[in-house]
Amino acid sequence: MGKIAFLDSGSGGLNILAKTIKILPEAEYVYVADTKNCPYGIHSKTWIFNKTKNLIENIIKNYLPDIIVIACNTASSACAKEIRNIFNIPIVAVEPAIKMVPKNEFKLVLATKATLKFKKIKSNKLTLAYAPQNLPKLIDDNLLKINKINLIIKKELKQVLKNNNLSANKIKNIVLGCTHFVAITKTLKKIFVKTNLFSGHEQIATQIKKIYLLNNNKQKNNKQITINNKIKFYCTNKCKIKLNKNYLIKIKICLTNNDVKQLNKFKKYLFKIINN
Repeated sequence: MGKIAFLDSGSGGLNILAKTIKILPEAEYVYVADTKNCPYGIHSKTWIFNKTKNLIENIIKNYLPDIIVIACNTASSACAKEIRNIFNIPIVAVEPAIKMVPKNEFKLVLATKATLKFKKIKSNKLTLAYAPQNLPKLIDDNLLKINKINLIIKKELKQVLKNNNLSANKIKNIVLGCTHFVAITKTLKKIFVKTNLFSGHEQIATQIKKIYLLNNNKQKNNKQITINNKIKFYCTNKCKIKLNKNYLIKIKICLTNNDVKQLNKFKKYLFKIINN
């Protein structure tokens, strides 16, 4: 049985993990959230590269996955190419699903500042590019109670439309350029009633499945997924960093499953979206 590792700054990658589990239930999964350093979108390319590299080094050392999924648009945009050149393992990355939007149709692209910068996505006649303030962190903090941040999101997006002389009816297509933003799908559909949402997550899950089957030479079976024993969850939020007695070895980053509250929240959210 092959093993697939997902990494993200927080909960966003769970949305891709859920899509993957639905079409590939036979695999084993490891989900790593760098909650200690979330959000990534406010940092430099070098900072993001170093954090992503350190996480992948730890994941390979501890879990020996067959595939690694950088389930974070910001990390993928910042360093996917460089990361692939370092590690001899299939690495799947994500990027804003702009190409899925019909050509010559207007679109709102929601992403982090870093993703917009690294992918050179700018507002123009057919695009309104916007980075919601601190939204990935807000989503992580209210993952099971998204309704609590609905008013914040609505107020901010309505102000963005006003600043750009646009109405909600003008927005027919929205690109979710951050994996976290799938969590606010219902909120967006209330604001933009007639819009199409594009994340590309189904396509990414299909890509993961193809690589998995190629590497493992296995056919899909229909075993029911059991979250507790098929998926291992880790985060970096409550790591205890230790040095040896000579203070020569510094652990760059460590993974822990001791943050029970955070990881249980992730499990509940994953179970919820798998069954939707």
